[in-house]
Amino acid sequence: MSGSTSVSGSGHGKDDGEEAPSPARSSDADVGTRAPDHPSPETAAGLKILIVENVPSDAELIEQTLRRAGLGFVARRVGAQEAFIRALDEFDPDIVLSDCKLPDFDGFAAIRQARRKSPDLPVILVTGMLGDEAAVELVKAGANDYVLKEGMSRLPTAVHRALTEAQTARAQKQAEEALRRSEERYRSLVVALSQIVWTTDAKGEVIDDVPAWTAFTGQSRDEIKGAGWIAALHPDDRDRVAAAWSAAVAARTLFETEYRLRRHDGEYRHFSVRGVPVGAEDGTIREWVGVCTDITERKRHEEELAEVQARMVEVLRAQAVRDPLTGLFNRQYLDETLTRELHGSRRRKMPLSLAMLDIDHFKIFNDTYGHAAGDEVLKQLGKALRDTVRTSDIACRYGGEEFVLILLDADLAAALPSVARICLEIKRIQCVFRGRTLPGITVSAGVAQYPVHGTSPEELLRAADEALYAAKNAGRDRIEISSARPRRKMAPVPS
Repeated sequence: MSGSTSVSGSGHGKDDGEEAPSPARSSDADVGTRAPDHPSPETAAGLKILIVENVPSDAELIEQTLRRAGLGFVARRVGAQEAFIRALDEFDPDIVLSDCKLPDFDGFAAIRQARRKSPDLPVILVTGMLGDEAAVELVKAGANDYVLKEGMSRLPTAVHRALTEAQTARAQKQAEEALRRSEERYRSLVVALSQIVWTTDAKGEVIDDVPAWTAFTGQSRDEIKGAGWIAALHPDDRDRVAAAWSAAVAARTLFETEYRLRRHDGEYRHFSVRGVPVGAEDGTIREWVGVCTDITERKRHEEELAEVQARMVEVLRAQAVRDPLTGLFNRQYLDETLTRELHGSRRRKMPLSLAMLDIDHFKIFNDTYGHAAGDEVLKQLGKALRDTVRTSDIACRYGGEEFVLILLDADLAAALPSVARICLEIKRIQCVFRGRTLPGITVSAGVAQYPVHGTSPEELLRAADEALYAAKNAGRDRIEISSARPRRKMAPVPS
């Protein structure tokens, strides 16, 4: 055997062991023949045959045998493994006819290489003597057929059958792929439409297939039957929905509800459900017809809107009760809270102290450094109050540079040390504004106690304010206790 191949009809070989394509030629028997109206695969125009044979005379015999049988084709001959692998990609054959024994590879290798190219590419082994055991092994390896060289007349039939089988296999795969795409489109359509139409019998039990439900949930027809559809609902919704459905069926009334339905991928989606009883001519219920509509996005938007609204309410509420400059509660909140806390102190028979603070010489900050510097002082003092007061106490900006502290359940003995500590923390503030360190901050404070100095918000605020002015008159940076007395007796605590 030689390792070279030759061009059909020529005696000149190529250096790489590969042949140029052989043009389709007509023998004397071909002349004047008419192509059939519906050509079979092997007579269709453009049929390409890859012949793997390193003996030129055997390759020529294969071509002549096929042409005498009326096949029209273009052939490429190769006799070496490297040329064969390259021809699979470049020539892209419709069928491979391969010798079983070649110098550098065999029929089994040819089958493997062809299958890597395409699982449906037909391979027929054209070989010399072949035992039954070897033939069985070749078929197991994936060969479509084998033809002995001394029985070459059987080759056209084997080629025809192999091409037909390959064409049938490809058509079947295309049909399966088309069906798969159709099912995917149907599933996508069901999800896109976001609706599932269903029917039940008069008793409210599912007896027919519900394709849209199956496509969405993945439940089979048998799983849906009866009340099996309940299993696709969220566990927290099942009892409620089952009870509502049973009640609607018993009363023959409209069924409306919402539930979460498990999709085939495990995600739960929100659905709005509406079922209508359909009456028969005799007045009985013939069936129920309903529709489930996916409202997940609507629910999500509603939840997001509710969350935004809640945040807005919180922000608006904070703006309504907080002073924007200092972050402390404002005068409105003080008026509302002091009344409530006084009532609580009266009910619990517990004291309550109120301190009013005023920044000493605050006008200097505004006149000397500007109002922006004065605002910075107010911010720093507000922060000091927020960081220093007890969590149970309430710090408010009363107006301008005045502040009020409500010290719950605290008499003067407990309130005075707390106020003194707060005044000391304020003195420690080092306020820097636009690179300049501002003068230190001091405050004057007046303290009043409920019920010693007042029993109403107005009396207590007035008492603390008078004590504050006493501290100012006494030299500032000090705390004074109110000397006022309640102008009316305390009301009895409600029983």
